[in-house]
Amino acid sequence: MNLCLSGRIIETAQGPAMGLRDFFFLARETGYSGVDLRYSQLGSPPPGEKLAETEKAASESGVSIRLLNAAGLRDAASLEALMALAGAAQRLRCSTLRVSGPVELCREAADLVQPLGIRLCTQIHTGGDYETAALARGVLDRVGRTNYGVLVEPANLMMARAPYDRAAMTVLGRAIFGVNLQSIIIVPRGQGSSLTLRDGDTVHYDRVPLGENRQLLLRPFIEALRDASFDGFINVLEPVPAKGHPAELARHTARALRGVLQELRLEEAH
Repeated sequence: MNLCLSGRIIETAQGPAMGLRDFFFLARETGYSGVDLRYSQLGSPPPGEKLAETEKAASESGVSIRLLNAAGLRDAASLEALMALAGAAQRLRCSTLRVSGPVELCREAADLVQPLGIRLCTQIHTGGDYETAALARGVLDRVGRTNYGVLVEPANLMMARAPYDRAAMTVLGRAIFGVNLQSIIIVPRGQGSSLTLRDGDTVHYDRVPLGENRQLLLRPFIEALRDASFDGFINVLEPVPAKGHPAELARHTARALRGVLQELRLEEAH
């Protein structure tokens, strides 16, 4: 397994807090071999000069692009935009695009990008059709394409009171194209932030450093991924920290993750 840093960690309401080159080098210096580039960083489709800048940053830093984010699939125009992004992904040597949309459009999109060797995936998330592994499996079966999968997110599964153990990961199997990781804990009502589940219940949550998280069962989750034959990227999807510099959060999270990977002898060379 390998560590990937999402551009979400520098994404503010005004846009990215740093340029592409600085972000690639931040990822390298804090312990990551790959990055997830957000829509706000690259655009969809990205202009030619942005592509050239991204290629140069990846080459100079030695950091790979593991995930690109597409706009939502809504109509024929959004499929055209996806194809343009898929072409950019080929140039950037990235094989996985994150998408969202109805089953029919996801199926059509998967067919369109398949000749390019591109995979599409949607994140498991609370409140929707991908709230649990079982629900996600149902959507995957309806899409019915081997180049369409999911990004597993254990914190969202925890908040949905859904398992993220070996049985759950086995249900998804080879449809796990990547992992999005956030360090979240559930807190009492009236504290932290809140979200609504599919059943209408409200969950309150907060964020803590990964090394201090005693609720998220990180090691058993990674063991479950291993047992499901997953050997891809773990994407740290943390937002801009409320305190401190993004580099501090990125470095701490990489250190905590790498400790577990080393214990399980799953760490990539770094």
